[in-house]
Amino acid sequence: MALWHSPELRAKLRARLDEARLRRKMTAAFRRCCIVGYFGDAPKITQVGRVPLGVQCVVRLPSGMHAGTLDACSPELAAALGARGLRVSGFAESAAYARIVVLLREPFPTTPTQSQLLAATTSPPPGGVAEPGREEEDCVG
Repeated sequence: MALWHSPELRAKLRARLDEARLRRKMTAAFRRCCIVGYFGDAPKITQVGRVPLGVQCVVRLPSGMHAGTLDACSPELAAALGARGLRVSGFAESAAYARIVVLLREPFPTTPTQSQLLAATTSPPPGGVAEPGREEEDCVG
């Protein structure tokens, strides 16, 4: 109870609990997406950090895996984590490590979303030609 009286300790405790929650969530997502090594061990999270668009993790891959296998499964991992997207990159120094950036926010919020673009392209042209199944009188022109 004394920890909650100090703002510095409260911030450190909150950061530590958030990191532990993210580690559990990532490990569960690895298991759900069947991203396991030869002996059934999942990638181990070695570092966790915040980036402006989400969270960055450094993972140690089990033997027999590389960053390409994680990159191929990135849509499934993003869906399991409830994220907007996932970026995977390998380390030049060691193939046993990979950097995963979990995108929690839209990178370019001012651009229209894909559904908005699709809705804009499927609307009938103004004063256009009659669509199949509609009467000619309904159209202008």
